[in-house]
Amino acid sequence: LASRRHVTLRYDSVYGNFNLNGEVRLPVTSAKGLRSLLNKGSKLRNTGSTGINLRSSRSHAVFTITVESQIPNGQGAWSTTRVGKLNCVDLAGSERVAKAKTEGKRLKEAGKINQSLF
Repeated sequence: LASRRHVTLRYDSVYGNFNLNGEVRLPVTSAKGLRSLLNKGSKLRNTGSTGINLRSSRSHAVFTITVESQIPNGQGAWSTTRVGKLNCVDLAGSERVAKAKTEGKRLKEAGKINQSLF
């Protein structure tokens, strides 16, 4: 997780779900490690100033936490029995163009952000 990556959303018609091509999956074993990854990802996000928000996110972010819990199987080994998934999604700011007094580069960004939400 050292640089920004371009990620595309693809629909898998065989399994009926969506996949993010270009995503990064990193294992962590503690809450501290999880916070560290979240902070690193946040620092890589594009932000920009608009007329109503000094630090408006200009990119979408998806942060998925998958928790696996293991319990003994009674024979001295571990068995994965439960998996939980939490998807956190932060969409880029889509302030109203007139209200935010958006122009130039920010106006083009706003158009692309708004288009990506549909």
